[in-house]
Amino acid sequence: MDDSAMKITQESWAMVEREIPNWTDIFYDKMFSDPNIAKLFPFSAGDFKTNEKFQTHTQKVRDTMHTAMTSIREFEKLGPVLKKMGERHADYGVIPEHSVNFKEAFLHTLKTGYGDKWNEDLDDAWNQCVDALLEPFEDGLNEALAAKNQ
Repeated sequence: MDDSAMKITQESWAMVEREIPNWTDIFYDKMFSDPNIAKLFPFSAGDFKTNEKFQTHTQKVRDTMHTAMTSIREFEKLGPVLKKMGERHADYGVIPEHSVNFKEAFLHTLKTGYGDKWNEDLDDAWNQCVDALLEPFEDGLNEALAAKNQ
């Protein structure tokens, strides 16, 4: 991820936290629209947004993204944390192909939240950012899945 993308994503993330407080609802609406993803989450059925487990989970996701975005310039520290997260997600039934769903849902969330303000610079920066965040996650996931299959 280049310096410009880091600057754009950090600045725009502050706006997301400030002006799109329900961003995780948008994100999970998109994620759960795929039944293969929804089945990984025991709380995805019905009115999941009122489910206490969903609320706990989304708080963890918000905290993780806040940490990632405020630490993005210190990627050497962030990468190992994301790799461990990928290793843990292997136990939840996540497979590498789910990264595409995550990226699509996350970018959809940002585009929805930004509305008419979404532009090519934001799109490019966030694509770079999500790819950079997913790389160590996928490394950890792939390693954990390979270890399970031995």
